[in-house]
Amino acid sequence: MQSIDNALIRQFRDSLHIEAQQMVSKAMPFVEFKTFQGDDLAYDSFGKVNEQEVESRNQKIEFAEAEFSRRKLKRRRFNVAVPVDASDVRGMLLDPTGPITKACIAAMNRRKDRIVTEAALADVLTGRDFGTTVTFAGDGGQEVDATAGFTYEKLLEVRRQFKAKDVPSGKIGLLMSDQEEEALMKETELTSGDFTRMMPVDGGDLTRGVGMDFVIFGSSPDGYDPILNINGSSERECIAIAATQERAGICLGMSSDITVKIQERTDLIETTQVVVGLELGAVRTEGVLVQKIRTTPV
Repeated sequence: MQSIDNALIRQFRDSLHIEAQQMVSKAMPFVEFKTFQGDDLAYDSFGKVNEQEVESRNQKIEFAEAEFSRRKLKRRRFNVAVPVDASDVRGMLLDPTGPITKACIAAMNRRKDRIVTEAALADVLTGRDFGTTVTFAGDGGQEVDATAGFTYEKLLEVRRQFKAKDVPSGKIGLLMSDQEEEALMKETELTSGDFTRMMPVDGGDLTRGVGMDFVIFGSSPDGYDPILNINGSSERECIAIAATQERAGICLGMSSDITVKIQERTDLIETTQVVVGLELGAVRTEGVLVQKIRTTPV
């Protein structure tokens, strides 16, 4: 009997490789969640009031100005579908449905982050019937110009601007790319043992600084657009979002969280489809809870 030629033997792995990509949503710890069922959600809030000093008996009451506001949160629907041909399954000697589903869910998690970053700096519709458009600057949103360099001093400026507006202490998420993180890794105040015990250089990741949590996105991810917007080709728009137990700078409304369906396609020969869906929307709740940090892409 002739032996089988080893050159004709093909060995198959028992798993399917998923190309490098962001798999989880990173901005979720810094948003406020709401559930809504209609096409849009009215996000209502009440502003600041000033107290009245009582200087005499039976003094007349002076009503404080009631500052009610309403913002529109519009529902958006997203979907990704991938067909799986039975021929591919037989050719690979494994069922790729699980890894494909995982990759589709990853795409939806990236969409959550993209919705948050878009809403952070976008115009908002306000008023009882949402007839008034308010820009980021008109909403009280502040900017930090770090185009000449993203430094420790710029982090202090972000903190100072939040404190100047009486933003309550809580979590602050600073959304940046790997390029801004690399710039901060060169700042002695953030990496030297004389100033911090975190030793980020040894660990390889810079996760916190000046009381803020750093959220890092890829500056040039392979296969899809960066999460953080690049204004033209000259500036990247990084974002700082303040969040407390009572409120957050971004409200994320979920009409339907990520759903997964694996369906037979009777109209196609030996084909199954993986369908992943998501319905959500987001709105900036208050301008002073969000800051734009303009940096220069490398």
